[in-house]
Amino acid sequence: MVSRVGLRGAVDGAGVAVVVVDELVVSVGGRGLLPVVGSEDVACVMFTSGSTGRPKGVAAPHRALVGTYLGQDYAGFGPGEVFLQCSPVSWDGFALELFGALLHGAVCVLQPGQSPQPEVIESLVLEQGVTMLQLSASLFNYLVDEHPGAFEGVRVAFTGGESGSVAHVAKVLALYPGLRVGNGYGPAESMGFTTCHAVAEADLAGVALPVGRAVAHKRVYVLEGLRVVPVGVMGRFMLRVRGWRMGIRVVRV
Repeated sequence: MVSRVGLRGAVDGAGVAVVVVDELVVSVGGRGLLPVVGSEDVACVMFTSGSTGRPKGVAAPHRALVGTYLGQDYAGFGPGEVFLQCSPVSWDGFALELFGALLHGAVCVLQPGQSPQPEVIESLVLEQGVTMLQLSASLFNYLVDEHPGAFEGVRVAFTGGESGSVAHVAKVLALYPGLRVGNGYGPAESMGFTTCHAVAEADLAGVALPVGRAVAHKRVYVLEGLRVVPVGVMGRFMLRVRGWRMGIRVVRV
């Protein structure tokens, strides 16, 4: 049971575990206290292949979850949203679909099974009134081509994990002009998006979708030889998370 100090008297003696949120401790029948959980403590373990192609576990801290899903505007967060959880539970994309909904009082619709199923995704979107989809670029493209109904009524759809297809984004926006398409990028260590870009009409004339700028609470750097490059110069987009570093080639804007 979750309670506060001021309401403790209403739940004392109930014979159940009580979480007193403003004390940040857990009391079980008045006996024993569990340690306070800090921002650097592990919230969950996700798996990523990174650049090696071999799955490896990433211990994600609480601060990564809080920083990615609270105080953000790259997606609609609130009680009126319906998120579809269709990502494998071991992928960090799962965190947006679950925690992005639950931390804001929204609805999370769970797709049965352990892997995305295009036909089921389309059915759930239509039946449950899904408003947010997060998809790998390959799945996004397949749904646009074979199951375009999967985007009907959706307010925001993300393509990520791989380079987004300009042609497929243009195709789905032609079908659903009110849809907002986001191109998200970020490693598992960051627990979701580190950068995000809302695709604009001007982007559809390019050969690639921008990866965008850092979302709130996060920082990225475009470096060459470990030095920040000037605006308009090609460099390596660097991200540091708990001593870990990664990068892709981009132009600083």
